[in-house]
Amino acid sequence: MTKQFTFKALLFAATLIICTGTFALATKIINSVDTFTILNTEADIPATNTNNTFAIDPPVISYVTPQIFTVGTAVNLLVTNNGGDVPANGYTISAALPPGLTLDANTGTISGTPTAPFAATIYTVTATNAAGPSNATINIKVKPIAPPVVTAPVITYETPKTYAPNVAIAPLAPTNTGGEVKRYSSGLITNYAGTGEPGRIDGPKNSAKFNSPFQMVLDGAGNFYIADLNNFAIRKMTAAGIVSTYAGANGTGNANGQANVSQFRAPRGIAVDSHGNIFVADLYAIRKITPEGVVSTFAGSPVSGFADGTGSQAGFDGAISLAIDQSDNLYVADQNNLLIRKITPAGVVTTLAGNRSRGHVDGQGNSATFDGPASITIDASGNLYVADYLTIRKITPAGLVTTIAGSGEQQVADGPALSASFGNAAGIAISPLGDIYILDIGNDVLNEGSDILRLLNTNGVVSTVDIVQPGGAQTFLSQPAGLIFDKNGLLYITGNNNYIQTVSFDKYTIDKPLPPGMSFDIYTGIISGTPTALSPPTNYTITANNTGGTSTTVVNIQVKVPGTLLPSVITFPTLPYGETWDNNYNVDPKITSNNTETPIIITSSNTAVVTVNPDGTLHIVGIGQTTITATQIGNANYSDATPVSQSLVIGKDDQVITFPPFTAKTSCDVDFFAGATSTNINIPITYVSSNPTVAIVSAEDAVVHIIGPGTTTITASQAGSALYNTATPVSRVLTITNSSPGNLPVVTISATAVNISTGTNVTFTATTANQADVKSYQWQVNGQSTGTNSESFSSSTLANGDKVTCIVTFNDNTCVAPVTSNELTITILPEAVVIPANTFTPNDDGINDTWKIPSLVFYPDCQVNIFNRNGTLLMQSTGYNKPWDGTYNGKQLPPGVYYYVIDTRDGKAKLSGSVTIIR
Repeated sequence: MTKQFTFKALLFAATLIICTGTFALATKIINSVDTFTILNTEADIPATNTNNTFAIDPPVISYVTPQIFTVGTAVNLLVTNNGGDVPANGYTISAALPPGLTLDANTGTISGTPTAPFAATIYTVTATNAAGPSNATINIKVKPIAPPVVTAPVITYETPKTYAPNVAIAPLAPTNTGGEVKRYSSGLITNYAGTGEPGRIDGPKNSAKFNSPFQMVLDGAGNFYIADLNNFAIRKMTAAGIVSTYAGANGTGNANGQANVSQFRAPRGIAVDSHGNIFVADLYAIRKITPEGVVSTFAGSPVSGFADGTGSQAGFDGAISLAIDQSDNLYVADQNNLLIRKITPAGVVTTLAGNRSRGHVDGQGNSATFDGPASITIDASGNLYVADYLTIRKITPAGLVTTIAGSGEQQVADGPALSASFGNAAGIAISPLGDIYILDIGNDVLNEGSDILRLLNTNGVVSTVDIVQPGGAQTFLSQPAGLIFDKNGLLYITGNNNYIQTVSFDKYTIDKPLPPGMSFDIYTGIISGTPTALSPPTNYTITANNTGGTSTTVVNIQVKVPGTLLPSVITFPTLPYGETWDNNYNVDPKITSNNTETPIIITSSNTAVVTVNPDGTLHIVGIGQTTITATQIGNANYSDATPVSQSLVIGKDDQVITFPPFTAKTSCDVDFFAGATSTNINIPITYVSSNPTVAIVSAEDAVVHIIGPGTTTITASQAGSALYNTATPVSRVLTITNSSPGNLPVVTISATAVNISTGTNVTFTATTANQADVKSYQWQVNGQSTGTNSESFSSSTLANGDKVTCIVTFNDNTCVAPVTSNELTITILPEAVVIPANTFTPNDDGINDTWKIPSLVFYPDCQVNIFNRNGTLLMQSTGYNKPWDGTYNGKQLPPGVYYYVIDTRDGKAKLSGSVTIIR
């Protein structure tokens, strides 16, 4: 019910409350009613003010969502209300909460202790007061009690082990006294490369920066190639973790050519063939990068389309993912065309499956339809697997499409493959054991609001993989884009807020191959097989991983004929010399032996030429000749090795300096490197300038600093040593010319006003496009310096005709002389007396229809306020360009007396008085 109250005597009090800024108090007083109406009978109040209605606000509620609760853990979730109060029993909920939880109808608090797991469900909570309802949704899931913290494994093997050739060994299994190592488990996530900040910085992987890395691929040498989407580049990361930009200049485009000048438009999918060529899915085209770094368009064009054909005759629309088979045939997920395309090594494009109609129909070739193919991968038999929005599809090499997982319903549900569901399958990869992992980015379905990892195992069951951080805390993925496995079963995920991350699963690893015929099971740690060749005693480092940590142990294995000694064989490569010696004249001779049980002894026949360091490296002492000999004594397993010797002659080597000519320089040019190089990098090159008034050369870093115009000769020299002859000096002439100032910067000053009254404060501001290069400001009035070193200057003492300028000095490295701004002239306006008229007659007869105050034209910043007798503001004007016409909100005011306050804003007192409207 709407309640209304009519007041006359309280009108002035209500007006006073509102006008004095205590509206909150007035609101509080009337908060218990729905509508508050004031009727006004005063004749001089505008008609539009005769009915003022104040209503309480409806509630505006919200909850923090999603919420994941745990069985047995108390819950107390409060509601946030940014609107009107909610009365008792004002909260309701759309469905029953999980067992153990309740909604307080008075407060909106959800509390209790969950008693059983409950699937993620969206609830609608409604709060209602007299002004109306407010709805808030909240996603609630109850998960089981967390399993106990996983402990790290603790493994050992029986060691050492000696096996006979061609005799099957008893399987050698680890003993584990710690946490279990199992095949299917949580995935431990760690940051592998990137800082998390967007950027395009090369270098070591932990300091390199990416900008939305989308997908990546591994080549045969262990190098990663990353499609760095928002950098429009292809990045390379070596097995040692060094990141470089492989192709793609800054900015988006379609330019072909050398890698450093090529451009990409939207690089996402990536693949590498058996010849080392890199292929990139670049929106409407498939680009190719040869091992020599030449970029070309392999198929498609810079514009969207659809066509089968060869090379540029073909068309794509949203090429997003690539896969390649053992014959170097390329497969493309053509997302916007809803197709899977095939490209032969000759560039011939055909459609393998799909017909450009959106749907979910299995079948042969173009009789099948797709719903949104986002990622593809391929197995060793050439079968393709497609992450197709809500399903996982399989395509045989002949083009037969079947659905292998996903019910087609958009939700997150685990279980048998064809009854399980996905939110949005957007990435796919096959593990070395044949399990399929899927990135499920949710698409706003009930998946706790985060991106997750799904597993389709070889038994045809879909599950959600728990992702844990080091230490065991559960976490979620963040904006993942692509995933791949390496040969050891380590999963790499791109995207993830500009990181490349790894997810490792419980498994065993071994640091080197076992003897021929023997194998290692990465999921059990068992060593088995039949040795087929002799092998010396070798230490193998085996590591067991689970989400609780790692355990490392060493097992020593040899294969030999029982009762025989293995021969010790020394390998002594040809000795290096010259530039391969380090700065201290040391070198590793790289002498090895198949016998790792006894040490190799290295001697020098002439210690005046070469000595042997304790670590087995050689050290040059002087010039001459010596013989280096390697020997090794046997033991119970090995015979003595046959000594191996090499003769080494050490003589002085020549040093040759290469010193390119200088290009012409100007006196404004920045410092530059002298640029000489030598065949010997172990002795520094020194420089001398013949004319230091022209240029000098830094002894520390060989940087040339220009002093002034003229000519100087810079000579590069290199001293000799016990091993090197003194280099022949090389000189180059450097000519410095005076710099032309070119186009001088423009300095412009502006003022708050130039036509002013006496005593008006005026602020001047200097601006220039070269603001970053400004060294100082000097303001001047009539040529006399004034003010401070600032881009602004203020004064209230300026006289009529004063001329103001600013001289700006720029930094020394700009080679720009001081620049003087434009000139502003001050005009002092005549004193104008403001005498407002006390009556006017707004009756539209063309005579005295407005309240004119001509002298206010001299006060452009003045403020004019007009009130009625109750203090209601009827008109406010800054400046008085349009005289008042006796109206309020577009309606005529009744005849009577009104009051004004005029502030000329020139430092003088405000004017106040009354004006009468006569009609």
